[in-house]
Amino acid sequence: MLARFSRFLTFTAVAALAVASCTRETPLQPLRPDVVAQDTASPAPPNDNRDSARFIPFVPFFDSTDVTNATVEPGEVTSVCHDTIGAPTRTVWYVYVSQAPGAVQLTAQLRGPAPGILSTYFVSADTLIPVGCNSNFGPVTFNADSGSAFFFQISDSAGATGPTVFSLQQDSGPPPPPPPPPPSGNDNFADAELAPGIPFTATAVFDFATREPNEPAFCFFNSRTVWYRFTPTTTQAVTAGLQAPFFDGLTVYQGTSLNSLSFLRCASSFSGPVSFTAVAGQTYYFQVGSDQPGTATFSLQPPPPPQANFFTQPFDPSSFDLVQFFDQSFDPGGVGIQTRQWDFGDGAAGTGFNPTHRYAVDGDYQVTLTVTTFDGRTGSITRTLQVRTHDVAITRFATPATGMTGKTSRISVDIKSNRYPETVQVQLFKSVPGGYQLVSTSVQTLPTRDRVTTLLFSYAFTPDDAVIGRSHQP
Repeated sequence: MLARFSRFLTFTAVAALAVASCTRETPLQPLRPDVVAQDTASPAPPNDNRDSARFIPFVPFFDSTDVTNATVEPGEVTSVCHDTIGAPTRTVWYVYVSQAPGAVQLTAQLRGPAPGILSTYFVSADTLIPVGCNSNFGPVTFNADSGSAFFFQISDSAGATGPTVFSLQQDSGPPPPPPPPPPSGNDNFADAELAPGIPFTATAVFDFATREPNEPAFCFFNSRTVWYRFTPTTTQAVTAGLQAPFFDGLTVYQGTSLNSLSFLRCASSFSGPVSFTAVAGQTYYFQVGSDQPGTATFSLQPPPPPQANFFTQPFDPSSFDLVQFFDQSFDPGGVGIQTRQWDFGDGAAGTGFNPTHRYAVDGDYQVTLTVTTFDGRTGSITRTLQVRTHDVAITRFATPATGMTGKTSRISVDIKSNRYPETVQVQLFKSVPGGYQLVSTSVQTLPTRDRVTTLLFSYAFTPDDAVIGRSHQP
């Protein structure tokens, strides 16, 4: 990456320029040989880019650094410590390859006075895997195998820069001893640990795990892998999950040998479990991998029941409406829903994705939807559907037979509800050339059924009404 240069140049001498007058021309004087341009910007640090990272030959290691004149190269990685303060604008890099025999615990840290962010990455097959990050107020502690490589990115904190000290040290006390390898020795495909049934949980140990030749890598290329296998006696849905402190991988295969595996699903320890249908009599293999020593928890579980749900159209039907029901159920196991059974709550039933039904009388009906997945799991939901038929009618509309301009007359409207107490809105319109014009609006409560309520409107006749020349009932 090119260093940034100042836009201003300082001259060690001043060049005299001749100014042409209106009466005679004066020749332009040449620059003197001792007048030279100087770049005032400081160069970028030599470890500005990752490819030119400063090599750490041994630990403990201390180095004074300053990112003030550093830059950020295109596509440069950013750690989670910048999520809340914004992306870095200046970075420098260090690289270290552990030479200690076995696994050791290392601590990297920044110490002020200027603020900064330290991010540590593990190198795996030309890929940087985040290990941890911190400001100059805390360390980043991690384990390192012999021969493993790590990059350290030092960046500005929200644009603040200045001198700081980077250190990398091996902790005085050795890390706790790793747990012993599992007695089954499921490092290789041929020794895959058997899951006798579901549910099943096992601890995957990577401290002594390796990657055997020709081992598949559809989603992850981990340097340490262990294997599990499962052969169901009945066809069923299976949910496979992995929990780990690092970015570990889980891949599901079906087959009989290492060279004939068919890829089914994959997930990381951070993405959540995956589900699939396991066919009776077929063997399924689970490849659990990591690039770090340590452990992970592998599990096989039955998926949760399907989540039944539905809605209706219209949502407030009457006894005259043909109600359509729409299934919105979901199978979190990913197997899919095979059947749908409907109980409409009035003794009638239905099937399918969107059946229809008409209710003969008003009432509150308990509608139940039961769904079944292809592997036999069921889920149901019951909701109350209110059926109300609102029967409101205008029984009489009286207007004056004649009118006079400027005179106010009364218009009456008789309304009756045949079923329920209702609150109604009545709007009075008058005919005008080209359509109708709103005159007045009245809101009225009809407290009892089968009782006529009269609404009164007052209307003042205008000259425009005289042009039309009549008052009539519609």
